[in-house]
Amino acid sequence: MIFGQPASQKSGFALWWTSQMNLPTLYFSADMAQHTAITRLGAIITGETVEQVSTGLESAEAPRYIEALAASHLRFCFDPDPTPGTISEELEAWVEMWDTFPEVIVIDNLMDMNVDSDNELMANKQMLLYAKSLARDTGAAVFILHHASEGSSDPTEPAPRKSVMNKVSQSPEIILSVALGYQPGEFKIGVVKYRSGKCDPTGRTYVTLRCEPEYARFCPSRVYHQQEGSQE
Repeated sequence: MIFGQPASQKSGFALWWTSQMNLPTLYFSADMAQHTAITRLGAIITGETVEQVSTGLESAEAPRYIEALAASHLRFCFDPDPTPGTISEELEAWVEMWDTFPEVIVIDNLMDMNVDSDNELMANKQMLLYAKSLARDTGAAVFILHHASEGSSDPTEPAPRKSVMNKVSQSPEIILSVALGYQPGEFKIGVVKYRSGKCDPTGRTYVTLRCEPEYARFCPSRVYHQQEGSQE
């Protein structure tokens, strides 16, 4: 799970991360519109700005961008309110085409999933249990994006694990808390849950990357560890 406050670049980070891996990926983009996702991915691949890619796709240069996008191993489903049935159908189509499961599945985001339940908490829990089964049945790494409860923590710092909206932190193996820092371009990632390794549920231990939204890029060149004000 990757979670954070609204506008914390959760979707941008997940797209950048999975594009860097460039493994066969089925990306359920209920939160990001098609144009946003495609222009961001194009920027990541070409090194140009999102605006340049957007303009280029509507110009005589479009074939160059289409060719660059075709080289990516990410495939998208842009259903705005997918159900578990939608995911199963897309997986069946994937297997029909490739004769194997995707290696990565991204669900962006949990709140947009359409689960048959009158209670939001139970709907979230059912979806996370489904995602756990999905990971075990397919062998894929499953990424789920989710929100932090607004007002529960400083939006410029990674939220603690207890701030996961609806408190649904039981199922994920790993939970990353993300936030845009006070300084421009500062993107913070805290490991607030990790079954097999070190974590800090408070979110006060984190690494910092440089976020460049105009390029849809996260730069690891200036990474440092932070814990209660100390740097390494």
